[in-house]
Amino acid sequence: MPDKPEIIHDTLNKKFFCMIGNKESLVEYDFLKDDTTIIEIYHTFVPQELRGLGIAKELYLELIKYIDVNNIKIRPSCSYALKIFSSDKYQKYLE
Repeated sequence: MPDKPEIIHDTLNKKFFCMIGNKESLVEYDFLKDDTTIIEIYHTFVPQELRGLGIAKELYLELIKYIDVNNIKIRPSCSYALKIFSSDKYQKYLE
């Protein structure tokens, strides 16, 4: 991957995504019930042929900027989100 991918926050569909060629990588989330201060991160996907290039990390860096600016806490439920937010650096974002 020569350049950092352009990460788009699709608030309507509640996802952060990027397109590389015709391949979509994404992180999907949803707000917990009517609470707009806590989101559940429930799905992370990077196509097999793009794995290992740091795309998921870039998606999560954008997501972290969003939750930081908006004072949102998270509940990770997908395996990649659990891995990221188990790090001491990011535990402050857990609900």
